[in-house]
Amino acid sequence: MFLQDIKERGLRRWLNENPKIAGGVGGGLVVISLLYVSITLFRSCNPAVPAYTPGSVKSWYATEDGQNLYADDALLVPPFQKDGKTFYRAYVFKCPTGTQFVNHIEMYTPEAKTKMEEIRAKSGAPMLEYRAFSDKRLIKRAGGPKWLAYSPQDTSARNAAQRPQSKDCSGDQAVQVSPPGQ
Repeated sequence: MFLQDIKERGLRRWLNENPKIAGGVGGGLVVISLLYVSITLFRSCNPAVPAYTPGSVKSWYATEDGQNLYADDALLVPPFQKDGKTFYRAYVFKCPTGTQFVNHIEMYTPEAKTKMEEIRAKSGAPMLEYRAFSDKRLIKRAGGPKWLAYSPQDTSARNAAQRPQSKDCSGDQAVQVSPPGQ
């Protein structure tokens, strides 16, 4: 019935003649839009809702000399023990020739490691909370002599340690390698 009226008189005229119906439909569309935006924002901003499942995000790990390389859960806090060896987060690069190498390794200070492990045990999304400890990382070249602490005042030594360096290729030719499944 009302569709026939709309067809004969046109939508604009019909809406002008039925303002309560027009207002109700318009208001309903606004409410639905607000609900959609609210739910979307809640899901994207709520740290209690992880964007991944534990174990699905991987990182490389290796011993201090860059050997015994393997990929495991990115939530592991280095250094940690496995098979009687100490493992650190490793940054792996690949030369154009296909040669893969561990450029540098990373660990956290003992205080930061303790707090991060507590967070991991309690939190549903520890990766979000781990960001607070980025300045508590120590890095060094695989097999290198000295651990370097984060220092916003002096980044030159840290940047040099992170720059890819291999006997098989120059740093600008090397490409960082992601763990399998990433």
